[in-house]
Amino acid sequence: MIRLKHLAILLALCLLGAECCHADANGALKLPAIFSHGMVLQRGEPVPVWGWADSGATVAVEFNGQRKTATAGADGAWQVKLDAMKALNAGTTMNVVCDNDSKTINDVVVGELWFCSGQSNMDLPLRFMSGNAAAPRYQPIADHLKKEMQTAKDSLFRQFAVKHGHSPLGELDTTQGQWISSTPETNGSFTGTGYFFGKELRKQLKVPVGLIKCAYGGTFIEPWIAKSGFMRFGKLNAKYESQIERMKQAIDAWDQAKVDREHAEKVSKWQESGKEGRRPGKPGHPQNNPQFVTTLFNAMVHPVIPYRIKGVIWYQGETNAMVNGDEYAVLFETLLNFWRKSWGKPDMPFYMAQLANWKGFRDWVKVCDAQRRAVGRVDNTGMAVLYDIGEETDIHPKNKIDVGKRLALWALKNDYKLDVPACSGPL
Repeated sequence: MIRLKHLAILLALCLLGAECCHADANGALKLPAIFSHGMVLQRGEPVPVWGWADSGATVAVEFNGQRKTATAGADGAWQVKLDAMKALNAGTTMNVVCDNDSKTINDVVVGELWFCSGQSNMDLPLRFMSGNAAAPRYQPIADHLKKEMQTAKDSLFRQFAVKHGHSPLGELDTTQGQWISSTPETNGSFTGTGYFFGKELRKQLKVPVGLIKCAYGGTFIEPWIAKSGFMRFGKLNAKYESQIERMKQAIDAWDQAKVDREHAEKVSKWQESGKEGRRPGKPGHPQNNPQFVTTLFNAMVHPVIPYRIKGVIWYQGETNAMVNGDEYAVLFETLLNFWRKSWGKPDMPFYMAQLANWKGFRDWVKVCDAQRRAVGRVDNTGMAVLYDIGEETDIHPKNKIDVGKRLALWALKNDYKLDVPACSGPL
C-alpha cells in the first residue's frame, strides 16, 4: 500500500521544475525549458517538439520553412515532429502558436547534439579544471585550460545544463536550464569533458554542436537507471525494491523538527569549542538523496526525452568502485539498453570514458574491467582508455583535453565516417 505521505511527496515532486508538468488552469501554452533561445536541433533526423496546452487545443510549430500541427490530448500534452533537416548555421526563429497564445524562440540552429552524462568527471565545469593541480607537474595542463576558458569564443558551440534534481517515486516531465554559447564569460560553465569532445566535433564537422550536460557528482550508476531496467532482471529488481522500501521507511521516520533541533545543538557546541573543524552540516530530506535507485533518471534524464540527440558520452563509475565493481557491467548494459529504448533509438551511439588511473577505491580495476567487457558486448559503443592520463592523488584529473578528443575519435570514425586511422588504442 502506498502511504498518503508518499503520495503527497510524489505530487510535490511532479510540480518541480521551471514549468508545471502539464498546462495550468488558464490553459497557457507551455514548453519544456530545453526549447528556449539559442537551442541546437539535431540534423538529419526527425525532431520532436512538444509541450502542454488546453486539452483539445491545436498547436502549430513553424521553423525553417516547415509548419507542423498537433492537438493537445486530455492531459494537455502535445507533440509534433519536424522533418529531418540539414545543418543550419544561421540563427533562425521558431514560432509555437496555440489559439491566442504563442512562444517565439530565437537563434535556433541545426547541427549535432550529444548527451553528456555521468558523475563529477563529467559534471565538473571547465573553471574547476583550470584551477591549481594537486601536483606541480600537472599545473601546465591546468594553465592551458585556464587560457582556453578565458579566450575561446564560438557562437555555434553551445550547452544546455540540466539542473540537479531528485525524484525517487516517479518520472518528472520538466526540468530547468538554459542554453549558452562558448564565450570567455560562459566557457567556465561548460562540462570540462564535454567541452573538448564538442570542440573536436566543431573543428572536424564545421556544423553547430550542442551539448546537453546531465551529470551529478558523486553518484552511483543505479540512480541513472530507469525503473523498467531494474524490473528486467531478478537480482536488479530485488535491489530496486529493497532501496525503495528503505527510502519509504526513511521518509516515514523523518522528523524535521528533531533534525533542526539536533543540528542547532551541534552548531552551538561547535561554536563553544572555538569553531574547531568544519561547521556541522544539516542532514537533507531522504527524498533528496541522489543515491536512491532511479531518482536521477526520473528527475534529470526523463524530462529531456525525446529531445533528439545523436548519442551519449558517459563518464561515471568512480563511486561504484567503492563497493560493487563486480556488478558494474550488467548495470551499465541495463542503463544503456533502456536509455536507447526510451529515446526510441536502438542503435544510439554510446561512448564511455574508462576510469583514469588513480590509487583510490578497492574496486577501481574491477570497474575498469567491467567497462571494457560491457563495451565488447554491446554494438555501437566505444571506450576512451584513460589509464595514461590520470593523476595518482586526484580523482578529478585535470587533463580533460585528451578525454574529450579520445571520445570524439569514436564518433568521428563510427558516426560521421571520417578518415580516422584509429579511434582507440588497445582495449
